This record gives sequence, structure tokens and C-alpha cells, in this order.
Amino acid sequence: MRMRDPALARASEDERQAIAHLDTLFRGLSRGEWTSFVANRLPVLRLPAPLLDAVREGRLDYTKAIALRRAPEKLREALLADSDTLSVQQIRQRIQEAGRVGAPHEDLDGALETFRRLTAKDRLAGLTPEARGSSCPC
Repeated sequence: MRMRDPALARASEDERQAIAHLDTLFRGLSRGEWTSFVANRLPVLRLPAPLLDAVREGRLDYTKAIALRRAPEKLREALLADSDTLSVQQIRQRIQEAGRVGAPHEDLDGALETFRRLTAKDRLAGLTPEARGSSCPC
């Protein structure tokens, strides 16, 4: 058994036996290595509920679901509705295109909101002169 992960290389004898048992089980199921399963398939369980439901119901392939999780919610809903006619690559491309179109506006809105929050009068009033960058005790 190869130990690619340094944490696995430091495993105790009991842990090594458990790892060997997992390897045997996965080979017997013809599902590849368990480490591949953990890295590539287990993240499906952390999908947003609509995507997870679609995967569980067999309406959506897990590879498409993984690609869709990165999309903003409105776009995700639209792409989910069209997912049976789109490839994973097409889904990724549409998400990327949408990100290029909406990102500058959303980034600016977020930056303005952060600026407003950080410069609110009540927040500034509670800062010491040093924190405000001023030596004036005004």
C-alpha cells in the first residue's frame, strides 16, 4: 500500500490495518481507491440541498452537480433546469462567462458596503485617535 498523504504515512499500526481493509473493500467493489472516493465523490454530500436532491433522485450526474455548486444561486437554478442537455464543460463555461459579466459590479457593491460599514460614524467614534490615524484628540 502506498502512502501518498504524509498524514497517512504517520498512521499507527491499527490505522494502517484499517486503511488496508478499506483498500481491499474498494478494490472488491471495483470502485478504485478509497482515497480517490474521498477526494472526488464525498464532496457531493456537501452540495446545496437542491443539487443533492437532484443527484439522489438520479436527475443530475454528480460531476455536473460539483460544477454547478460554484454557480450563483439564480444561475445554478437555470443551469440545473437545462442540465440534461448540457455537458459538464458547457456548465463550467457558462458559470465562467457569468462570472466575468457580473463580477466587477458585485465586487464594487461588496467593496462599497464594506467601506460604509467600516466608516460608519458610530464605529469611528469608538476608535482611539491612534486607531483613527490621527494625533488630534478631536
